[in-house]
Amino acid sequence: MSTVYDNSKNILAPMVRAGRTPLRVLALSYGADLVYTEEIVDQRLLGCQRVENAALDTVDYTLGDEVVLRVAAEERSRCILQIGTNSAEHAAKVCQKVGHDFAAIDVNMGCPKPFSIHCGMGAALLGDLERAKEILTAIVSASVVPVSCKIRLLNSQDKTLEFVRMVERCGVAAVAVHGRQRDERPKNQCRVAEINQICHSLSIPVFANGFSGSIHSYEDLGRFREETGASGYPKFFAKVCQYDESFTGSKYVVQRILGSQQEFDPCGRLTVAASTVRQICHIWGMDSEWWKNRRKMGQEQEVAETPQGQTDDDKRLPAKRPRNYVDEQLDDKVPMLKMVDGVRVAQLSFHPKCLKCGVNGKLTPKCVLSNHCFRQQFDAPLYQTRSHEHRFIGTVCVNGRKFGSSVTQPNTKMAEQVAALVALHGLKIRHKLEGNWDEQ
Repeated sequence: MSTVYDNSKNILAPMVRAGRTPLRVLALSYGADLVYTEEIVDQRLLGCQRVENAALDTVDYTLGDEVVLRVAAEERSRCILQIGTNSAEHAAKVCQKVGHDFAAIDVNMGCPKPFSIHCGMGAALLGDLERAKEILTAIVSASVVPVSCKIRLLNSQDKTLEFVRMVERCGVAAVAVHGRQRDERPKNQCRVAEINQICHSLSIPVFANGFSGSIHSYEDLGRFREETGASGYPKFFAKVCQYDESFTGSKYVVQRILGSQQEFDPCGRLTVAASTVRQICHIWGMDSEWWKNRRKMGQEQEVAETPQGQTDDDKRLPAKRPRNYVDEQLDDKVPMLKMVDGVRVAQLSFHPKCLKCGVNGKLTPKCVLSNHCFRQQFDAPLYQTRSHEHRFIGTVCVNGRKFGSSVTQPNTKMAEQVAALVALHGLKIRHKLEGNWDEQ
């Protein structure tokens, strides 16, 4: 059962927000032997519904309208699920839930971030030998696939060796070691000698981690790209389209890859300004890939639009309006729009839980508005927020027309979403937003 970890492996390490389906599959195509998912907390995964996605040939773990985890058929035999846990019971239930969906399961015992430490997860387990032992023993007993764990070095090498020997006795198939202590960061040198000693102290495979900051030359990477015919960023976007990756996750990875080029490269600047996956694909010349996968998933929709990007509402507008012109009432449940200082304003809002949980698993107002603008070939919606008595008011400009709500919001995210909702009403496209979002 431990053959997953046999021999020397090139492995894509777990990376928060980045280690999702497109990057994992791309790494495998570039020669990685194994890939880690990003860390997922056990209780979050237990709350998910397992869905077999025939359109994408994936297994999805969804929470409402959010895809928490997606594993592609082509990676299942080489993908390691990493979980964050402080409970043997919950960890064992995760193993039972995922079954054979992954090649192996890894327990994160090295994350030094406060959100992990405060919950007794991650590196906190390095100081709790008994709990760590209990968790690993439970997972090994419950899992039908190999189990590993990823740790950091403890404050002394003797303590580190004591810990990894305990890990081995629990029956895990491998251990990954980040060559820094809990309070050390990338600026601190990786402790290569200590990892080497661990390797010679265990009979199970040991994976070394923490060297990326020591790489100063791209010569080898450039030669590999030339030999494989890799074309850079577009390869990543092809996987984004293929596995229907979220916009926020896709943009995050691209921006991390671009680094300082975001500020100087024309495509980099456009990527920063993009608000949908399709816009990013267009920037990098991957429109055909986007449409190909839309058709594959049956999501291509014919949209009847008014010529030259006009909406029916635009055609009815007079050339000039009085400063405080009041638009027609949109329907029985929505207040009228009032022109205030050049902004079409409505007294409209919705409950913040709509953003957290989704409304019937549908798109948010901003997503719908962005999609509409892209189809109409408008510029991306431009949002502005201002503070008002420790709360926020947002406006959005769509093709030269501004919309906003008079209802203040607790944060800028809500202010922008509510402004987008008003814009959908003002543009007579509220019907494109599914669900009950309106709250007067």
